[in-house]
Amino acid sequence: MEKDPDGVHQIPKPIKGLFLDQERKVVDWAVFDRNLHKIKHSGVTIDTGYDLGQHSEYDVRNAARAYIREKGALPAGMNLEDLIGRLRPFFARGPKRPLEGRAAMEALVAKPEFALSDQEAEFLRDTHIFRDAPTVAGQYQEKQRNGVGNFYQLPAEVQTTIIDWTWAFGTKDDSDHTRAFWQHVYRGEWAQLRRELESNTLDVGPNGAYQSVDYVRRRRALGALLGKALDRGWPENGGAC
Repeated sequence: MEKDPDGVHQIPKPIKGLFLDQERKVVDWAVFDRNLHKIKHSGVTIDTGYDLGQHSEYDVRNAARAYIREKGALPAGMNLEDLIGRLRPFFARGPKRPLEGRAAMEALVAKPEFALSDQEAEFLRDTHIFRDAPTVAGQYQEKQRNGVGNFYQLPAEVQTTIIDWTWAFGTKDDSDHTRAFWQHVYRGEWAQLRRELESNTLDVGPNGAYQSVDYVRRRRALGALLGKALDRGWPENGGAC
């Protein structure tokens, strides 16, 4: 057992299945970075950045139901209410009451058996991409200058990279920590964006919080995801696949 830097509480050893694996898409203990420094505004996070602690049970259930209505059915063998029941300890406690930091850590430690299958993690990711895509698409289509005016004509990996960015940093495109990302997107500078994400050279402003291990890891994962479209031969400077 180790104490976190402010000595407030103890941090247990890693629990199997609770650390992010980019290939398997399992659960991420995002309450702490790799050096066990507390990230005060992070909750229990799945996949490449979906923070359960920022969302209510109502929000997650409604997003899932809307996705199911559109797609026709749940993935085989999955029960929505069972899934939500297992996620319930990690949801926000109400409007403007996210479950994050110490409270998220304590909720996670209290459920050492908790884990998600790949299928469940991918389902949760897809339901919220489905929900959030129209907002992100509208912003992109209004401001893009790269020749691909329809967000949905971008490769799936590129769409997911952009949406995942908004999960971590919001949709604002004129802040110190978001401006460089959106400028590359609007201009279609995909190869440059990939390099800067993977090498952690993207300008995210002077706030040191955005250089925490958690954020660096997330940006590098997005660079790798974007790279899948580029490596497939998608045009570096724009164009639909």
